[in-house]
Amino acid sequence: MATRMVLNPAVEALFGGGDGPAPDPKPTDGVANLLDVALVEVDDITAAVAYLASDEARHATGDALPVDAGLLVR
Repeated sequence: MATRMVLNPAVEALFGGGDGPAPDPKPTDGVANLLDVALVEVDDITAAVAYLASDEARHATGDALPVDAGLLVR
């Protein structure tokens, strides 16, 4: 997820980045998402939580709702 916990120089260095964060950070191929997005945005997680808390999800029970842009499918 695109937060300061992930977008920082230490994580950039771990994944082969330069001295500072790249303007459009992308994970390496080993941890890349299946969909063509670099990182899941906070708004994507918020939308999933809002759906689960809404009346529209009243019949959703015991479901897993991964919001990972296909990372677990790889």
